[in-house]
Amino acid sequence: MKAKVVKLAASLIEDLSSLAFRSNSTESEVERIIKKANIEKVSVSTVTGSGSPVTHNYGDVDKDTVFGAASLSKPVFTYLVLKLAEAGELSLDMRRLNDILPFKDFCQQHGFTWKNNEKDRERINAFTPAMILAHKTGFDLNRKGEVNHQFEPGQEYYRYSGLPLFYLQKVIEKMTNSTLEELAKEYIFKPLHMNHSSFYPKYELQLISDKTTYEPGKIYLKATKKDLEYAVLGGDSIMPWHGMIPWHKLPRDFPRNTSELIQLKEKWMLTVLTHLSNIREIIPSPCAANSLTTTAEDYALFVQAWMNDETLHYAFNPQILMTQDPWAKETVSDHRDLKYVAECLGFQLEVDENGKPLTAFKTGDMGPWRGWVAIDLTGDLQKRKATVFFAKGPDEGNGHILAETLIKPYFQLEHAMRWFKEKYGFATGWEENWEALQKVRCIRGMSYQEQSPKVSQSIEEVTAFSDSTQKMFHLTPPKQEPAPKTIQSQKQEAHSNQPVQEVEQSRDEDKVQEERKFNPTPFSPSYY
Repeated sequence: MKAKVVKLAASLIEDLSSLAFRSNSTESEVERIIKKANIEKVSVSTVTGSGSPVTHNYGDVDKDTVFGAASLSKPVFTYLVLKLAEAGELSLDMRRLNDILPFKDFCQQHGFTWKNNEKDRERINAFTPAMILAHKTGFDLNRKGEVNHQFEPGQEYYRYSGLPLFYLQKVIEKMTNSTLEELAKEYIFKPLHMNHSSFYPKYELQLISDKTTYEPGKIYLKATKKDLEYAVLGGDSIMPWHGMIPWHKLPRDFPRNTSELIQLKEKWMLTVLTHLSNIREIIPSPCAANSLTTTAEDYALFVQAWMNDETLHYAFNPQILMTQDPWAKETVSDHRDLKYVAECLGFQLEVDENGKPLTAFKTGDMGPWRGWVAIDLTGDLQKRKATVFFAKGPDEGNGHILAETLIKPYFQLEHAMRWFKEKYGFATGWEENWEALQKVRCIRGMSYQEQSPKVSQSIEEVTAFSDSTQKMFHLTPPKQEPAPKTIQSQKQEAHSNQPVQEVEQSRDEDKVQEERKFNPTPFSPSYY
């Protein structure tokens, strides 16, 4: 009997592993691309509704190696918001966020430039958490740190942006009197055993000594009678930043002995990070949009939990089709693809001709970090699969080039893969002259993203702000509001010959080309 159980378990593990790698040829193809694209390290993890993740690593990677998740942070934050709504801490359709945290104060604190006029304040108060999570506010942050809006929150358009999520994070922190990291630990990291995950960069605690050689990724501490001294390398600096935290600003039970503190680092690390992140030059503040650090296996556990929590499956309902994305309409060559790609809460979707979700997916890119996750939304819950991969390097990041090998063969993403490649520009698979082609596409996407031309408001558009996310299931009783547009009506609208947008443009093309500098990550580096 025992032998049969062992044999069955081995068979299940083999079946699960084959979901990510059908043959040795897949693995050899990954190794070939990694070498040609100068990618330093990769970790890919696959999971079903039950069982443990199966992980494959390439390069100098082990089970404890963390990656920057970039925009794969957004689904984790979305899940947190949904859990807070489930707990009664907030409502997905609540408004007047500006009354909770004035957007003016938020911008001043983080160095953003904002008009701060009455009309803009009305726009902020029209936001709802659901609208923010579905990227339907119209607000964005340009490379100069200026806040702008492409359309009104009441218009049925799509604008992918991390700024509104960062603002919602700060609103929630004020409402709950807890930090993002504290909430994530309580609702996600600890319950799901994501032991290598944090919205802070990964740091180690070390004792300061006279012979200390300072290294990045380490916080050096020394307890004195008056305070806790610290030293840490911030940003690209080669000289450590020295400072002190008075004991009266730390909890009463905080260790007053450095050795004891380092031994109890799991308990007190967050306290140290919270204090140091108040000085932004030293340790970046956690950002819901992109600062998650994690492992592929941790992220697979997170996705598995969401797959199995049927009470939160309403989040996978399509909120808006990419036919309503002005950016995609400008850059994607075949507009028919846009009818099969949608946004839900936290993810993008591949949908069928009737708007039924087939696959949820998300991509991430920031600096050298790249990531993908795909979730099967069809069939039996326990047999559904999900795959996540993270890649690092080189400095400009080439990891998206693995998507057609690690993701596309195993998920229904035919239209979504083309949408992503043409809208954002990144190569998703190996092809001749891929770097040159990627550069051309990225410059085109950058050009549109920098301009953010206003979308005109047609006579059919609502004149008062309204939240079209009323079509989804609410944890709180739905309010009586005008009926929103449905996916079907959006499809009918897309079939018409009426233009979705009228662009107000006036630019000198030669000057734009002259001044534009290629950046394979064509987004604001901190809060996109």
